[in-house]
This record gives sequence, C-alpha cells and structure tokens, in this order.
Amino acid sequence: MIPYELVDGRGERLLSDWDLDGREQRALNTLLLVLSQTDFEQARNSVIFKIGGHVDIYYSKATGRTQLRPRCCLGPDRPRDEVTYLVRAKERDRKTIPRDANARASVKLEELIVGRCLRTACQLKQATTGVKS
Repeated sequence: MIPYELVDGRGERLLSDWDLDGREQRALNTLLLVLSQTDFEQARNSVIFKIGGHVDIYYSKATGRTQLRPRCCLGPDRPRDEVTYLVRAKERDRKTIPRDANARASVKLEELIVGRCLRTACQLKQATTGVKS
C-alpha cells in the first residue's frame, strides 16, 4: 500500500508535520513503513481498521505516550494500492480526540474526491529523543 497524506493550503502535511514527541514519531514512522510494505489484504485489520457506521473511513493505530489514531480512506484513485490519511486523531482514556474525527474525515474525503484537497506521498520524519512537556 502507498501511504498518502493531505496537504493544507499553507503547505502543512497532515502526518509529516504533526507535532509529536519522539516515541510517538517513531511509532508513526513504523506504522507508515509497515503499511508501505503491506498489500491490501494484509493491511486490512492489521494496519488499517474499518470504522463502524462510516462506509469509507478507516483508522490506523500507532502507540506512543498517546495512542495515535489517524483517520484514512482507501484510494481514492487506486483503493487496493493506496491509503490517504485525512485527519489527525488521538485516543486517551478510550476517547477519540477530536471527538468528531470520523465526521471530519468524511468531509475531507468528499473534498479530496471533488479535487478541493491536495495530497502527497507520506514522508518519514526524524524522531527526536526528548519528550515534549
């Protein structure tokens, strides 16, 4: 699978520019490496997980000090070969932050499909050794 991420109007990349501590960044990098070396059948339910009630929205799990749960979709150009990350999300105390991450992801997916969003291939970012305060 090829991981992609959205890019906002200021050029900020959804995952590559996410402000994470060292452990979280290493976990995200590992997730992206595993995903990039996994085919569609292997990725489902091991790297990307379906969200009930949202037809086209999935999430990934990366564990650091905080549980990272970025929302994504298959494709949209080649759904068996690509995953596009749509929204940053975390989980604390079994609660998703932001609470409306799934709804936001649905909106971003629609914008992506009609060409109002840009995306680019994900880039790994060097993890720092320190922990954010």
